[in-house]
Amino acid sequence: MKWKFWTRSEEVIKSITKLNAQMNKTNEQMEKTNEQLLKLTRLQYKSSQEIVNKVVNLNSKIEESLSWKETYEQKVVRIEKRQDELQKLSSNLIVWLDDIDHIRAEMKSEGQETWHKLLNKWTKQLSDMLTSMGVYELKLLGCSFDASYSESIGTRPSSRPANMVDDDENIEEPVPYEIVEIVKRGYIYSNGKLLRKAQVVTLEEECSYEKCQQN
Repeated sequence: MKWKFWTRSEEVIKSITKLNAQMNKTNEQMEKTNEQLLKLTRLQYKSSQEIVNKVVNLNSKIEESLSWKETYEQKVVRIEKRQDELQKLSSNLIVWLDDIDHIRAEMKSEGQETWHKLLNKWTKQLSDMLTSMGVYELKLLGCSFDASYSESIGTRPSSRPANMVDDDENIEEPVPYEIVEIVKRGYIYSNGKLLRKAQVVTLEEECSYEKCQQN
């Protein structure tokens, strides 16, 4: 009987030892699992923080973009308003120049030197103001007529002396449809856009020989 009891005790001890070993192994596995879970949790937390930071940065950039857009739109409105004001001002200045040119054309030369000087002074001041606003007068006098920049409101007959020789070396090449008078000035913007065509008087189809007479 004693032997059987001892044998059973050994079996129990072996079972307990085996169970302890399994429990230890299970504990080790659980510890490893816990470590992995902890690492995964940390990684997820880090990733979530990065995502949160990106979202915050994105929101900040969106707010900056909206603020910039609002500022840009305000600037555009101010620029357009200023351009309208400059356009109105330049139109008024051009009208004043037209009036001065009309007065000068109607004035008699004799005894009007003082007034001519004053009108010339005002003309230069107004022209300089237009230039400062990016509006330039078209310089067309003596050039060939170009319908893109001017419109002819009259012509003059060309004068050619009867004794003029065609092959004379001193004769300059005539300008076809030469503009000989600016009745109303033409203007162009600094970007090349036409503001107003000039009204001009040109020579008739025969070219100008006035330059030849001067030579």
